[in-house]
Amino acid sequence: MHNIFILFFAFLVNYQEYIIESDDKYFNTLHIDYISINDDIYLYETIISKDCKIFLKNLNDQNKEYVLELDPEFSKFKTCNKILISNIQSIKDTLLFVTSDKVLKYYFDTVGDKFDLIEVINLEEIFKKPILYYGTKIFLEYPYLYGWNDLYNSKNSSNNLYYYKVDLNNLNIREFIELDLPKGFYWTLFQPRNIIDFTNGKFLYTNVTEYEIYIHNFSKGIIDTIKRDLPDWRSNTFSNTKFSGIHPVQIAETLQKESETNCLIHRASFVNDSTILVCYSGIENEKKGGQLYSFYYDIWKYYDNKWYIKNEHKDKFLLNSNKELSINQSYRILFNNIFSIQLNEDDEKYHVYKFNPFDY
Repeated sequence: MHNIFILFFAFLVNYQEYIIESDDKYFNTLHIDYISINDDIYLYETIISKDCKIFLKNLNDQNKEYVLELDPEFSKFKTCNKILISNIQSIKDTLLFVTSDKVLKYYFDTVGDKFDLIEVINLEEIFKKPILYYGTKIFLEYPYLYGWNDLYNSKNSSNNLYYYKVDLNNLNIREFIELDLPKGFYWTLFQPRNIIDFTNGKFLYTNVTEYEIYIHNFSKGIIDTIKRDLPDWRSNTFSNTKFSGIHPVQIAETLQKESETNCLIHRASFVNDSTILVCYSGIENEKKGGQLYSFYYDIWKYYDNKWYIKNEHKDKFLLNSNKELSINQSYRILFNNIFSIQLNEDDEKYHVYKFNPFDY
């Protein structure tokens, strides 16, 4: 991403808006993510261009950026052109992310005001698994690094839902865990989705065709289940083996014609250890205006040893007294905030919206 300039507006304490000037008008918003460095928020892309560089753009200061340089050898494909990486995680003065098969660690040089590559860890040599280790996402609970995949692959006969764990200080301490496939897992063929997520000491995963979320403790197994019985919930559930060996295009065509299914869990994400955001599609406004789904959002809070719904949002979030925002299922959650990047039709520029609906 080159020549990006960012204008910043703040309306309320819980809502900020950034306007991005870019010479790349149509960059893929599904691959935009954010990282905190020295208390500033930086935007970057998780799809790498052929120049083998990752540009970290400061949302508050249009003149500030960092560049992470890669070597094509860091990818099993021996190229940087349009390869994917994981999200970037930070710990003190160190950034790290995962390529197709390696962990790359960068350390901040305070004198040069830049990040230098300091370590490369080969995950394929550790786990001996022929997978793409950037997966869906990574989570750092130092010294443990977690990575996972929750994307259905009809061509792969092995389990498509798994996570791995490795101690970055002792690579001999590691785990690779395959999870039972949830109901409706084949719907993860449609992205963006996340049906598994991690926070400190635990993780969740959810069914897709049922509103049922399981929260796991790493040592105790399932410790909580979140269920919601919506009176108009309508979903068909097939066996997860129904589409084995079938081309993804054929699966997509079949599912899009599935008239009995209008309600699905699209995303279940930890905001923090005691807050979960659930995005699901409902049936009150069925597929209007060419939109495949109408989206709804539940905020769950944990207190008194139970999970409770704190807020429900239908279609849009209220940012201030005269502005609402529809984020669909394309958003990031960081630092107790939702980040959503959208192309504004009025000025034909990308706007990043950062807001916190969780503390009200």
